[in-house]
Amino acid sequence: MASKEQEYHYFKEKISFLESEVERLSPYEHEHRLLRDVIASSLLQGHLKLGELPQAIRLIQDDDLFYTYAWRFVEAKGDCQSGIIILKMLRDDLNYLFSIGKMSQKQYSQWLERWLSFLERGRIAFKGEKDFERYFQDQKEANRGLFNDYGL
Repeated sequence: MASKEQEYHYFKEKISFLESEVERLSPYEHEHRLLRDVIASSLLQGHLKLGELPQAIRLIQDDDLFYTYAWRFVEAKGDCQSGIIILKMLRDDLNYLFSIGKMSQKQYSQWLERWLSFLERGRIAFKGEKDFERYFQDQKEANRGLFNDYGL
């Protein structure tokens, strides 16, 4: 019985500690959102390139905002080469984070769907660009099952 009581007190202390940490860190949430908005805006305007951000920042939890804004910029500029770089970077980030256990199978699958979505958008935006068409075909060949699952 003493063991259950010790366990109860241990978890109660842990919960109390975590609650105090949340309270201590909550004032920084606003600054985090402001910084996130500045980074996103800089990507959208082309003042910052996605590759200049650390990998840990590019993929924040399940948020693809930075990739989306970087993609919108290269799509608007018609910059096929930068689009390919973004796609390669996203795929490399996903594979790396999954391989080291920082991403679950479910998260990995969700991010692959986003990657495919960017790839499909690129196919439309960069139609006629030989480099992009070659990249798309290479990816289609390398990921045949994935492409078939998504009807690409």
